[in-house]
Amino acid sequence: MRSRSDLPEDDNTLIKLVVAGYTHQQIADAYGVSRQAVSQRLKGKVVSRQTFPVIVDLLPWDLSSVPSRPALLRLHIYKGLRGYVSWLDGRSVSMEDFTARKTLINRLLKGEVVSFREGEKFVYEPRSDAANLVVAWPDIMGEPGPQVRRLLTWNPAKAQEMCDLNGAARLKG
Repeated sequence: MRSRSDLPEDDNTLIKLVVAGYTHQQIADAYGVSRQAVSQRLKGKVVSRQTFPVIVDLLPWDLSSVPSRPALLRLHIYKGLRGYVSWLDGRSVSMEDFTARKTLINRLLKGEVVSFREGEKFVYEPRSDAANLVVAWPDIMGEPGPQVRRLLTWNPAKAQEMCDLNGAARLKG
């Protein structure tokens, strides 16, 4: 067993893994440390898989260093992802997120997924993987965690229900 110092220096990496659905034991196994080392490192931080996931924590791209991050998070594509995840998590959405979610679903039905051009913006591109997610999942990221699978898996059978304003849209206000 390696020492606790073998964990990443940045606590956000560990927090993202927990939010993605990994247990402290799974994280410990990945870094070759004890479960207690992970628990101790996260002690005092409010981290829960039950907490509503922040979309950027589910995505495979590091957006923290993008200079225009606030503008990026206001884009229609991002709002579509937010609306999609909110619906799957049983949360209400704004009309704007609902409309963006409909656009996202139409693009998914055409065989496209959301991707990110490094340092630029979110884009739609043709699906080129078998991961069946709404985002292009880079191979370098390994297998998505259970939380990512639960909230970003594409299910065409639910498309109509997700776009039905009179049905289960769950609009705010």
